[in-house]
Amino acid sequence: MKTSFPPVADENARVLILGTMPGDESLHRQEYYAHTRNRFWKLIAAIFNETLPESYGERKKLLLKHHVAVWDVAEAAERERSLDSAIVNETPHDLDRFFDDHKKIELICFNGQKAAALYDRYFNRRQAMRYASLPSTSPANAAIGWTELLTQWSVIKI
Repeated sequence: MKTSFPPVADENARVLILGTMPGDESLHRQEYYAHTRNRFWKLIAAIFNETLPESYGERKKLLLKHHVAVWDVAEAAERERSLDSAIVNETPHDLDRFFDDHKKIELICFNGQKAAALYDRYFNRRQAMRYASLPSTSPANAAIGWTELLTQWSVIKI
C-alpha cells in the first residue's frame, strides 16, 4: 500500500490540480511531480512566464503565488511502479472537506484521465465549480507534444 502526502495549498487557492497519487520517485523524495521527465513543473513555469525554480520549496511558492493548489484524489492505493493504470484498492482523500476549507476554489483540473475517473468514482461534481480534464504531464504520456500540452494546460491561468 502506498500513501500520498498533504496538499500544496493555501487559503487563496482558486485552482486545484488533482493527480491520481504520487509516483514512486515523488514518494521517495516526498515531492509532487519529482520524476525528472515529468513536465509538470516546467509547464507551470511556462504558463505563468516564470523561471523554473530549482528547489521544491520555491516550486511550491510559485504555485501559491498564482493561486494554484495541488493534491491527489487517492490518499492510499496499491500500485505496482508508478503507472496510473495499475492503481487498485484506492482510498480517496477527503476532498469534500478540502473544498469546505478552501472556498475560493473555482476550477478543478485533472492531471490525466485516470485522475478524473477516480474523482468521479468517489465525488459528485459541484455546480459552482468548473472542471477541466487535461493531458497527463507524466513521461508515460510523451505522445502529446509540448505546444499542445501548454495550450491545454493554460486554462489554469485564471
